[in-house]
Amino acid sequence: PYDLDKARGLMAEAGLVDGFETVFEVVTGANSATDAVMQQIAADLARINVRAKVRPILYSQVVAKMTQGGWDGHMFSVDFATGPTMDGLRPIRLHSCGWSTPWYCDPISEALYQQAKIAPDQPTRVDLTRQVIKRYRDEATTILLFPILGMDGLGPRVKTWAPVNDRLMFQDAVLVSEAAD
Repeated sequence: PYDLDKARGLMAEAGLVDGFETVFEVVTGANSATDAVMQQIAADLARINVRAKVRPILYSQVVAKMTQGGWDGHMFSVDFATGPTMDGLRPIRLHSCGWSTPWYCDPISEALYQQAKIAPDQPTRVDLTRQVIKRYRDEATTILLFPILGMDGLGPRVKTWAPVNDRLMFQDAVLVSEAAD
């Protein structure tokens, strides 16, 4: 929950009453209202003396920084979707020690992650995946803000449309030769 007094208390407990400055690198325009959401986050952080400069970057820059390093700040935005496989480990991979320049590396999480990837059976994999996700949540490495809203626009010739896990399944779309009346 939003609790400004608690946030100020945590900043004081960390010895950061005067706050600090940082850069918040975000891919702007990627989703509806992304710019406004990120500016609001910066405004909310300013209320506890965290002065976050929102720096727009291209998606290609995010990919380069994820794989090669070079982040200019402590914050960035990324979609942590599980993808079409609905694999709970997929978003955690982004925070694994396996990157050439990891921005977060927890040996305990990494060991659980590696075990889960090669689990010999589904119940073991599910159990290990739950452990990884719980540790990830408990360590608070990420602020998971909101799910990204997906929107599809369909023309009158589209007969069937069945997205799977918010992914467009173009191969499953069926078109009629003429628009239905």
